[in-house]
Amino acid sequence: MTLGGATVLVIGGSSGMGLGVARAAATRGATVVVTTRGGDPAAVADRVARALPDPGRVRALPCDLTDAASVAALFERVRAVDHLVITATPGSSGGAFADTDVEAARGVVDGKLWGTWRAARHAVAAGAKSLLFTTGGMAVRPAPGRAAVSVAFAAVEALGRALAVELAPVRVNVVRPGLTDTEMWASVPEADRAEIFRGFAETAPARRVGTPTDIGEAAVYLMTAGFVTGAVLDVDGGSLLV
Repeated sequence: MTLGGATVLVIGGSSGMGLGVARAAATRGATVVVTTRGGDPAAVADRVARALPDPGRVRALPCDLTDAASVAALFERVRAVDHLVITATPGSSGGAFADTDVEAARGVVDGKLWGTWRAARHAVAAGAKSLLFTTGGMAVRPAPGRAAVSVAFAAVEALGRALAVELAPVRVNVVRPGLTDTEMWASVPEADRAEIFRGFAETAPARRVGTPTDIGEAAVYLMTAGFVTGAVLDVDGGSLLV
C-alpha cells in the first residue's frame, strides 16, 4: 500500500490516533499536513516530525473544526489534497440526558458532525480522492451520559454512507475505533487507567487495547483500497462482538 506523491491532510493529526494516521501515511510516502486547535503550529510540526520517518514530509497548521472561517483558512493554505482524514472530536462529551439541554449537547454534535461536513466540502473542492471520518463504538453501543456523543457518531457514519453515494467516484469511509491507548487517558489516574485497560483486554477477542498505530494502519488501508467506499471499519479488537 503506497501513498507516494499524495498529500494527506489529517485534521486532529497532532496527537493520539491522528498522529498514528500521520505516521502511517508518511511511512507510505505521503506528504502529511496535520492540524492543531491550540498551541504553536511550528512547535507542533517539530514534535510531529520527530515521530515520522522523514521529518521533511510534515507541515502543521492551525484549524478549529467548529469555526467555519478557520476551516476555510486551512484550505486556503492547503489548496490540493488527495486524502482527508478527520480524527478530531471537538466539544465536550455531554452528560446525563436529564441535565443536558440542547445548547449543551450542541457543542459535540456541531463540532463532530457539522465540522466534518464543512471540512469534507472544502476537501472535495480541493480535489480529494478519498475522505475518511472517525467515530467510535458509541455510535452503535450507547453508554449512559453520552447521548450527544452517540448521536454525533451515528450521524457522521450516516454522512459517510450518504457521501459515498453522492460524491462518487470520491471514496468516503469511516473508521470506528475501540478503546485506544492515547494521550487522552493521561488525565485518568494510573491505577484506574490500568484497571480499565485490563478489563477491556480480558474481554476483547484481540486480548489487548488498541494503539494509534492500529488506527493508522486501518486508515492507510482505506485510503488505498480503491474498491472500498461507504464502509464503516471497526478497529476495536472485536470488542463490539462481546
